[in-house]
Amino acid sequence: MAAKNATGVTRNEVNLKRPDHVYTMGPYSGELWNYHLMPTYIEIDFLLPTGILIVLRCRREATLEQVKSELWADAKGYPLYHLLLSPKNYIFTSVTLDSKLEEFYDESRRLCDLKLFHPMLKVVEAEGNRQEMVFNSEIGQAMGISVNEMDDIKQLEVVTFRRRILDVCSAALDQRNQNLPLYHFPPNLESSLDPPEHVKQVLLNNSNVIKICVWVVPQEPAAAASAAAAASANGGKGRSSNKRVITASPDWTPQQAIYEVIRKKLVPEGLEEDVMQNSCDKYKSDFVLRVCGVEDYLLDDNSPLIQYKYIRNCVLEGKVPHLMLVSKDTLERLVVEPKFTKPVYYRKGIVALEDSLKMPKEKLWEFEGPFRVKILLAQYIAVSESGDLFVRAGIYHGMDMLGSAKDTRSTDSGRPKWDEVLDFEIQLSDLPRAAKLCLGLCFSPKKKSRKQQSSMTVLCWGNINLFDFLNRLQDSKRKILMVQATTFEPLNPLVKRAHSSNEPGIPALDIEFERFKYIVAYPDDSVVDFYRDEAGKSISIPEEPSESLLAQISEIASRDSLAELAEQEKELLWQNRFHCRAISHSLPKLLNSLYWGNRRSILEVYWLLARWPTLEPEVAMQLLDCTYPDARVRQFAVQCLEKTLDYNRMSLYLLQLVQVLKFEPYIDNPLTRFLLSKALLNKNIGHFFFWHLKSEMHTTERRRFGLILEAYCRACGSYLHSLIRQVDALDKLTKLTDQLKGEREDDQKKVLMEQMEQLDYVEALQHLHSPLDCSHVLGKLITSDCKIMKSKKKPLKLSWKNDALFAEYYQSQFKTIFKNGDDLRQDMLTLQVIRIMDSIWQSEGMDLRMLPYNVLATGHMVGLIQVVQNAETVMHIQKSNLANAMQLSSDQLHKWLKENNDPADYDRIIENFTMSCVGYSVATYVLGIGDRHPDNIMVTTDGKLFHVDFGHFLNHKKKKFGVNRERVPFVLTGDLICAIAKGKEAKELSREFRRFQELCGKAFLCLRKHSSLLCTLFSMMLNSGIPELQTPNDIGYLRKTLGVETNDQVAVESFQTKFSEAYQGIWTKKVDWFFHWLKNKKS
Repeated sequence: MAAKNATGVTRNEVNLKRPDHVYTMGPYSGELWNYHLMPTYIEIDFLLPTGILIVLRCRREATLEQVKSELWADAKGYPLYHLLLSPKNYIFTSVTLDSKLEEFYDESRRLCDLKLFHPMLKVVEAEGNRQEMVFNSEIGQAMGISVNEMDDIKQLEVVTFRRRILDVCSAALDQRNQNLPLYHFPPNLESSLDPPEHVKQVLLNNSNVIKICVWVVPQEPAAAASAAAAASANGGKGRSSNKRVITASPDWTPQQAIYEVIRKKLVPEGLEEDVMQNSCDKYKSDFVLRVCGVEDYLLDDNSPLIQYKYIRNCVLEGKVPHLMLVSKDTLERLVVEPKFTKPVYYRKGIVALEDSLKMPKEKLWEFEGPFRVKILLAQYIAVSESGDLFVRAGIYHGMDMLGSAKDTRSTDSGRPKWDEVLDFEIQLSDLPRAAKLCLGLCFSPKKKSRKQQSSMTVLCWGNINLFDFLNRLQDSKRKILMVQATTFEPLNPLVKRAHSSNEPGIPALDIEFERFKYIVAYPDDSVVDFYRDEAGKSISIPEEPSESLLAQISEIASRDSLAELAEQEKELLWQNRFHCRAISHSLPKLLNSLYWGNRRSILEVYWLLARWPTLEPEVAMQLLDCTYPDARVRQFAVQCLEKTLDYNRMSLYLLQLVQVLKFEPYIDNPLTRFLLSKALLNKNIGHFFFWHLKSEMHTTERRRFGLILEAYCRACGSYLHSLIRQVDALDKLTKLTDQLKGEREDDQKKVLMEQMEQLDYVEALQHLHSPLDCSHVLGKLITSDCKIMKSKKKPLKLSWKNDALFAEYYQSQFKTIFKNGDDLRQDMLTLQVIRIMDSIWQSEGMDLRMLPYNVLATGHMVGLIQVVQNAETVMHIQKSNLANAMQLSSDQLHKWLKENNDPADYDRIIENFTMSCVGYSVATYVLGIGDRHPDNIMVTTDGKLFHVDFGHFLNHKKKKFGVNRERVPFVLTGDLICAIAKGKEAKELSREFRRFQELCGKAFLCLRKHSSLLCTLFSMMLNSGIPELQTPNDIGYLRKTLGVETNDQVAVESFQTKFSEAYQGIWTKKVDWFFHWLKNKKS
């Protein structure tokens, strides 16, 4: 029954008509079906437990708590009200846009955030543990999917993983609770305790001391804010009593710096030296140091000041570090954590697992005869013409086929049925634990055109592990869901098997594994260990190797991770496998020389592995890509990472470490446990771990990543609420940009401003941690600075005030670009690799003033880009002048640098410009960065050049009518050379330009030393789905530019040739930039 509500509006009077522009929307798009943004007022149908239907007119930003209160007040005027219990006994449920029935336990959520399919809410009585239900609801908000989706998966592997991984979480939390401040505010440290040479030189120039300004403020938040505001209003001068400037040694620990601050504060009191010393010793442990304007604390007292990134960067840039003295009591009040409780499902699935383990089994190694499989039939195979179908099958270990592939007979494509048994060369007893069956469905048309190069077309691929997560060999019938083939290769071992067959019409192949009397299982670890040790006893230890032999092994080991070994080299490594231990980084190449279809050889490798020295992280990571699926090899790699990978390097490599989870045969594995534990022990790692997982939730890895994400959210503690805030903010921005795309261009700014003033947007977009950097707290949104950028995807440029104390000494505003509709994964990877290149150069004593700004993909075609402040594009600097666009006058950039700086800083500015030109020239050349024009090359006012927008890399350059538009290896235009040469005549002959050329060669050689790492980083991303990084062939360009198959002299000569091409191609680049200027002029 529906009646008029208090506003006198009935359901029929509500304006819910469709907008003039109708969008085609995905299942997760918008706040309501067919609406990107819910109307300001909307009528909701409420179905009460009594069967009464009430219609209320509600504001879009009303919370469920407010709605429930209004509903109960309205329900008093309806029949059967006396049968209703207290409102707290009920929850709302409804069907969401993803066709799921969701229970809304969190009543602080707003109507516009529920993603309702239809404006209707059902009131039901809450069941079960309400606290756990609320927690599950919060986890669902963070993940973007309901926890019920995980509960609905009944597979034993999933049920077992969800239970076991909670024990990993519990162990990590026990360790974390011993020092909660270190989890919440992990020290931002450089990896090396000893600073590189260029840092030592700067320190030496400063008499080996660091001047540090420390602000001493009241410890109560309100008083501290007042003191900071007063200091800021007076430029920091009027509150000198709050400031202490100390002269510190780079080797001092934070506690020693605190001691000096306290001593300086006590000096005016005229205390005797011993009394002052006792007071300093007594109180120094009561305080910690915090970087002004950011949540960055100097908490590790085992690390010297110069190891902290903030301090080191200030030293290099000639700035005074500004710190705050904060009491530990204040800090500890910020880090209170809720108690970790295990959910109900922790007690489920135990009996099923125990029953499976108790089932009688036969030992795989006692079987004789070949492995065989029966190919039955194919379903849902669509071909456009008549022809023949056949199945190709192969046994793979990683990327290597064990034996040869087998084909079925051909059959008519109209009736794809075979019922044919394929016998493979490999024996059952020799099957390795990580073996998989790879299948390809191939088609041969009856009528072949002359243009057809091959008579065979690969339609689709499918793979299945031969052993399940309990070591049991596959038996009985299986339906293999296939995926469309994208290359001409008949088999693809990288393809993942789909998890569900519920969706109709997916191509599938029915096969049947050989049946045995009992389950056949791969031997458990204790049995393998016994035979491993027996194999080790029979290994004859060869005589001492010669110097030349060790040199030969070392040369092979030093090759990059994608280098192919000749058969003679493989044989050399295998024959000298005992000696390879002396050259620890030879392990990847030794494993590549092993034939994984020989059980005896595998046991010998296991014996060596148990005695192998610990690997450096960069070598251990090689063992985690798709080439090495063996569980013991991967476990050894993780053990090495646990011993050697510090948090700084882990943050550099985290993107790849998350991606190689896709190469793990099973959900529960040492790498997953390692990453989850580290994420729960370090909030910074956990923050990006969360976003790297969440951004993959639209892919085929949804189940795996969703399960890991759920475990992290359950154990991350109070930071979960911050993550929910970030997810909510991004969701708001996504819906807003979807709306803007459908508005007229003249109305877009107005719509943006109106929406930003809505209460739910104001609440969602302010006072939250930045997804780009969780040490940045975004304050008040500065709507006057927000704008829609010129692009059909309508990216938003957003600006927030930094409300932290003494923000002016760090960054007074945070600026970010939000993109909806662009794939930012390639930009994220490129900038990550440039960041790693910069760390390589820094370790070699080269400070190239790189600015690898932050980019984060947060979902499918959605993400954030950091705005580098005080920077302009080269296009803007050229001031849209034809002569400048054609670079007929090449001194415009040089003039701009001079005009924007004090003459006394001129040499420093030009040095910044020169060094950054070196870094980006070499980086863009090595990575094959394309589409370089004056709108994606920027310069800061202090002279640092940097590149943006990396839509093309690895030499995938833009073409026009099939012609490569970019004909030079990297950008080296006249205005860049003019600035490097300080505006001198005969610029290319100047001393400054010759130095620039020499520095480029030196920087290139530094990267060559680490070519294996760079190749590894890209090979670990092969399953990421990045369009321009699909196969090892794409990484071939990187190997070519680094000259991995040549010596340093040949490689440098090749690089210098490219350098000359870049300089001689200035006119070519002038023409390209002119047409880019002309295009932008018209738009």
